Amino acid sequence: MEEEIPWLTVKGTKRKKHRLSVDPTSQAMPLVNRYHVLTDPRNTATNTGTAETTTVKPPPIFIYGVTNLPEMRKRINEFINEEHYTIKSLANNTIKLLCQNPDTFKKLAKYMKEKDIIHHTYQPKEERSYRIVIRYLHHSVDIQELKEEISRLGHTVRNGVNARHRITKDPLNLFFVDLEPSGNNKDIYKITRLQNSVIQIETPSQGKHIVQCTRCQLYGHTKSYCNRPYVCVKCSGQHSTASCKKNNTTPATCALCGGDHPASYKGCDFYQKQYHAKNSTQKPYTTQSPSTDFPPQPQAIPRFQHKTYAQALRGTESTLSSPNVDEPMSLPTFLREFKEMFQQQIQQNTMVLNMLTMLINKMNNS
Repeated sequence: MEEEIPWLTVKGTKRKKHRLSVDPTSQAMPLVNRYHVLTDPRNTATNTGTAETTTVKPPPIFIYGVTNLPEMRKRINEFINEEHYTIKSLANNTIKLLCQNPDTFKKLAKYMKEKDIIHHTYQPKEERSYRIVIRYLHHSVDIQELKEEISRLGHTVRNGVNARHRITKDPLNLFFVDLEPSGNNKDIYKITRLQNSVIQIETPSQGKHIVQCTRCQLYGHTKSYCNRPYVCVKCSGQHSTASCKKNNTTPATCALCGGDHPASYKGCDFYQKQYHAKNSTQKPYTTQSPSTDFPPQPQAIPRFQHKTYAQALRGTESTLSSPNVDEPMSLPTFLREFKEMFQQQIQQNTMVLNMLTMLINKMNNS
């Protein structure tokens, strides 16, 4: 045992625990938060015990070809208070209109539709269905019976469809079900049996592809909330695809790049440029300034400079882009370019399989 030094006092680092004796007959001490006036009333419970729900902001509205902004504001202010919306000017005379509440969004969307103003927007979040995936359920199950059974479990089904193979079109033991938005949507993942079948309910996987409008053929929105002029996916004419009279023997014309393929072709240079831009920056395509050409004019987009596998391993640049240059390549760059080459090879193989399938079907029919 060490000798104590009378003139030196060393305090221990361990804090002592002080136990308070509580009298069970005493009343609880009222607690007061002096910072309660700084809290957001939207996120706290009211005196009645119910919590106020926060209002979800509606989606933006993109208006094209605006050449006189004061006149547009004057027309809108006739039926909407200017404090309920904000305006952001984008390139190519495009205006991004942001509404502060759902009522303002509905009034503006109705006004744009009635006046036939060229614009596009998106489905409000509160109106979107809650999509789930049901696995290991036999494809012969009737959709209507499936809806009724899910409804008995406390969920309202908006739509349901049986998934099919992408190439052979054979039915799969997989169902996509859209539920009406509700507070108990997430409780459906607790269901493990339907119609005496052991199933698994999952959230749908989020693909990296960009959604395309089948009305104007541009990317980033759908036809349900688009009021742009029609552009044909096959001949790039200013009409709907359903009314196109192009002969099948003549090659298609892309409305985005001018190539001899449909505008929905995933190997299109325009699509590849948007795809790589989206997945490299991880930003939604909708934040970019949309084009205002009606229909969109073909753009000269340089093709992706391909490399051979041996060139990628050596770390040298392709002779098409910079000849006689030998620079080391980092591992992330090699992996990214190798992934792009692999994806392009998969797309080419898929096209060949589709063409062979069509040829076999025609031979069988004949």
